Amino acid sequence: MMAGILSERKTGEKTPSHESPTSGDRGARRSSPIGHKFKVGQTLRFVPGAFESGSRPGNYTIVRLLPPEGGENQYRIKNSLDGHERVVREHQLS
Repeated sequence: MMAGILSERKTGEKTPSHESPTSGDRGARRSSPIGHKFKVGQTLRFVPGAFESGSRPGNYTIVRLLPPEGGENQYRIKNSLDGHERVVREHQLS
């Protein structure tokens, strides 16, 4: 009975938020070799691609840095006027 209590205490120890003993690679942050060009809080111009007819160009604020996909950094951005959020690639920002 005492061993059960001790093991509960031991497994109940908190780990730093950036470390998770059970997460493995799932959810782990991966950074690009170069790093992100822009920072959280920066306001930039978003220029949608030719196939993004529903996206409006305009000023957006970077909300979160995301891991790269296809070798290019990604960002979650928020429209300064209507608050709409979207995920974009670095080349779409200026």
